[in-house]
Amino acid sequence: MHRQCLFALVGLSLLNDVRAATLAPVPGGFQFESISGRPLPVWSGGALLSTDSFSSPAPVISVFNEQGMLARTVIVSIPDANVTAVRCVARGSDGTVIGGGWTSASDGRTASILVIAAPNRATTVIRTDPFAANQLAVAPDGTIWAQGFIGRNPDKIVDPDPAHGVIRHFDSSGKMIGSFIPEATLNNRLREMKEHLSVTSNKVGWVSWVEGADMATAGTYVEILPDQSVHEYPLPVMGTIRGFAITATGLPVAGVTTAWGRPGSPEQSGLMAFDRLRGAWVALDNQSLAGKSFLGGTGETLAIWDLKTKLTGLFTPR
Repeated sequence: MHRQCLFALVGLSLLNDVRAATLAPVPGGFQFESISGRPLPVWSGGALLSTDSFSSPAPVISVFNEQGMLARTVIVSIPDANVTAVRCVARGSDGTVIGGGWTSASDGRTASILVIAAPNRATTVIRTDPFAANQLAVAPDGTIWAQGFIGRNPDKIVDPDPAHGVIRHFDSSGKMIGSFIPEATLNNRLREMKEHLSVTSNKVGWVSWVEGADMATAGTYVEILPDQSVHEYPLPVMGTIRGFAITATGLPVAGVTTAWGRPGSPEQSGLMAFDRLRGAWVALDNQSLAGKSFLGGTGETLAIWDLKTKLTGLFTPR
């Protein structure tokens, strides 16, 4: 199926609960100027997280509140590291900021790391080799979920997970307490590199995809439930997923942009919600994302950033 058909077909399968949902503005929203070359910010734990000098001797994670005021900065400085790269960030409801990435020393040796910066405490750095985090999320109970891949392991560090899971669960101190989806079971390892992760009190959601030679995109949506069962739902052929969140009521929402890669082709974009009863992704509120980015969500609040006006708007599905 060509991606152009997705938005036309899913509209026929809307259930009343999803079809009736609209995005209502909530108090807040602010101007945010993203610097060229800097990763897009993410909305996590009720705040906007922006990473500056993300690959440098001392990357900086800036935290902005719902009014756009700078609430905190976390400087990631690791002794003996020439370069530290922060690949992903997230925030907990208690204000804990976490980052995942890698460091490189002067002798060329590298290490994958998990950075935990709890309020009013010294920052903790955990080495996670051979696992390398690519996406992070903090659960309401303060535990940390990470999606990643098995990287190069020149130091031959033994993986604490013999199955080499690509989704791992850590306690608030960084100790691994669970692992899911063995890497060997993935139908395409590229799914480890194109994905989004979100967590609520009763589920973890991971959406991943692979782009084909014809620019078509297909993948899988995975949910992990409290009983540790794993449920997989195939993604239809659709565009690039820019942002993902599961609301507090359990609604998975993804920002989808279809840029067909052909001169003169129109771009379709919008928010898609997962209809779990039918196993289909459906258009939500006809909210266009043209010229915008879906930055994620916390609770029932979703954040959408306008690339032209630089306004970050906050919304909730109703």
